[in-house]
Amino acid sequence: MTTTPQLDRLSATTADLAGLLSAAGLKPTPNSPLPAAGPSAATPPTESQRVLLAIAAGPIGTLRIVGPGGDRGIGITTSLLWDDPRGPFVIATATDDGFDLTMLANRSMALSWLDRALLLTALPSPSATDRLDLDLASYAALLALADAVSEIRLREQLERHQRRIGGLTLNDLRHAFETGMRTIDDRWAVSGTRLVCPVDLSTAASDLEHGIARLTELGLTTGDMSGLGVTQAGAPYVSSLASQPRSTGIGTAVETGAGIDVSHLTVHRSAIALHVGVWKELGDQPRVSISQPSAARLLDLIDGLITRR
Repeated sequence: MTTTPQLDRLSATTADLAGLLSAAGLKPTPNSPLPAAGPSAATPPTESQRVLLAIAAGPIGTLRIVGPGGDRGIGITTSLLWDDPRGPFVIATATDDGFDLTMLANRSMALSWLDRALLLTALPSPSATDRLDLDLASYAALLALADAVSEIRLREQLERHQRRIGGLTLNDLRHAFETGMRTIDDRWAVSGTRLVCPVDLSTAASDLEHGIARLTELGLTTGDMSGLGVTQAGAPYVSSLASQPRSTGIGTAVETGAGIDVSHLTVHRSAIALHVGVWKELGDQPRVSISQPSAARLLDLIDGLITRR
C-alpha cells in the first residue's frame, strides 16, 4: 500500500482497502466501486485517507467511464465519485489487484481531468446543430455503414487508387456488423461501440435492413439494398465514425430525493469530430439521440449530469 499525502492519493490492494474501510468504520454503499469492509487493518487510516475513503465508499454520485480494459476487453476503467457536486471528488481507477484513489478538490479540477481522459479539447471538435434520433437497428446500421466505408478506404490505399464510395449492399453491411461483433478491435465503429454502449448491440443483427430503411428515411443514405450510397447529410456521421474512432461509455448514477437518477452516454471521439449518443431508452426498444457537440458543450453536458441541472 502506498500513499502520496501531497496529492491526497491512496493506492492499495483490495485486501488492504477492505481493512482500512473496517478500521475507519466505513461500509461501501451499492453506488461505490470499493470492496466490502474486511478484517480491520492493524494501522488505522490517516485523517486525509479517511476523508478520501469516506467519499469513495459512500458517494451520492458516480460517473463511470467504460472503455476497453485488459486485452481490449470490456471494463469499467475509472469512476469519478462525489458526495457534494461542488467537490471534492475521488477518482477510483481499478488496478490489477485493487484500486488507485486520487482526490480532486473541486468540480473544475474534475472536469479538467475528464477533458484529458476523453481527449475532448485535445483534438478538433466542430459543432453541428443536426441531431439523429435512432432506434437500436438504425444505430447499428450506421455503425456498420461506417465500418464498410472504412474497409473500402483501406482497400483503396492498399491498391493505390480512389473510387467514389457507393453501391454498398445489405450484405456488405451485414459482413461489417458481424465482423465487428466477433472482434474486439476498438478502432472500428461496431467493435468499439459493442464494448462500451449500455445495451446489447447484437440484438440488432437481424434488423439491419430496417435500420438502413430508417437511415434512408432520415436522408443519410440513398439507393436500395443492392446499391446504397452515403448522402451529403450522412457524410459527417459516417466520415467521423469511419476515422478510427475511440468509443467510450459514460454512465452517471446520482442519488436524488426520488431514488437514483441514471444517465448513459456513448462518446465517439475521432480525429475530426465528437459524436455523442444520449440514451433515451434502454429497455425492449432502446433509443439513442446522436449529436455533434463541441468539446466545451460536451463538458457542459457532463457538468449538468453531475449537478443535475
